[in-house]
Amino acid sequence: MTSISIEGSLRRYGPRVCLMLAAAVVTAGCASERGVATTDSIDAAMREAVQPSAQVAEPFAVRPPPPPQQPAAEERFDVNVMDADARDFFIGLVTGTRRNLVVHPDVDGRVTLTLKQVTLLEVLDTVR
Repeated sequence: MTSISIEGSLRRYGPRVCLMLAAAVVTAGCASERGVATTDSIDAAMREAVQPSAQVAEPFAVRPPPPPQQPAAEERFDVNVMDADARDFFIGLVTGTRRNLVVHPDVDGRVTLTLKQVTLLEVLDTVR
């Protein structure tokens, strides 16, 4: 049986083992420092991000939407009718305009009225 002497092994492999141990310690030290430095820089960045900014940025200018366009003023006119056929009266209100008007076939009767400076809708509301 062979017995291995620790003293002999240290003498024979000592410089190599010491060099390898030294390299391992140095490498381990660098690795742990780098991890701490990274953690520290992340923590610092997080603290900076939650701190209020020393320079307050002015809000950018947003133009308000334009006001809604007013519909074109409806044309106003005078109405002076005496004993006119109801169907002819209603059709006559839109003749020569860009408006359309549908008169039900059952509309009949006579219309008499005098109105000044009214719109088409005001006349129709009045005659209802």
